[in-house]
Amino acid sequence: NATCDAGTFNPCYVNTVSATNSKWPNILPVKGWTAGNQLSGGSNYCRMYSMPYSTTQYCVSPKAVGNYTDRCGRPLFDGECGARTLTVLNSWDSGANAVTQSVTLPEGKYRVLMNARYICPNETSNNGKVITTSGNNTNTSLTGVKIGATTDYRYPSESGSWQQMCYDFELTEETIVTLSLGVRTSASAGAANNTLLYVDNVRLLASDDNATGIQEVSLKYAEPTTVFDLQGRRVNPSMVRRGIYIQNGKKVLY
Repeated sequence: NATCDAGTFNPCYVNTVSATNSKWPNILPVKGWTAGNQLSGGSNYCRMYSMPYSTTQYCVSPKAVGNYTDRCGRPLFDGECGARTLTVLNSWDSGANAVTQSVTLPEGKYRVLMNARYICPNETSNNGKVITTSGNNTNTSLTGVKIGATTDYRYPSESGSWQQMCYDFELTEETIVTLSLGVRTSASAGAANNTLLYVDNVRLLASDDNATGIQEVSLKYAEPTTVFDLQGRRVNPSMVRRGIYIQNGKKVLY
């Protein structure tokens, strides 16, 4: 059981990861990713962590560290998604809150896919990169791909719905590519004027034309029996037809 002003909830996710800074007790390190907390001040309502879906457990912060409860429905369209999703919220603190992971890739064509969903109760506009609110807060996406000084950071097109985000790019030489998951806000405002962002099932795919095959960068690892088509979509192994598929990070001819 876990209790906050909203009531008592069960079953709950029990956090065993310590915050890197006591000013933000709910911003936790994400294994395999580099933290980039550039927020100002400090807030118990800021958060970044892997949180269970509502189909499994609640995520509850007691009064001393946030006083809220939350849950997130899983994206039913994607059976590859697991039991948790990365959650990013900058509530009551301005600045940037993101995690990154960099990989050196050879020349070729690539695609990054991820599932994303956001909620912003006081939203007034969304141009795909920036969301504004009636509370005079500007939420700028830090979620996507960075190549050199060029960034492709985006939000889903509408609030409350899971969407598959697709980032295509081509490299003419060996290049460091950085994946970023996060948000930048302009004001210290409450959650209703912030984007509560959920991200899941991040993967990096190489074009079928590349000699490098396929690489995967993920918040979780695929099961041994997981099979994808060349568009990055999961395929039921029993339904595979003749052709080329990706299994365990390698091309397989069925």
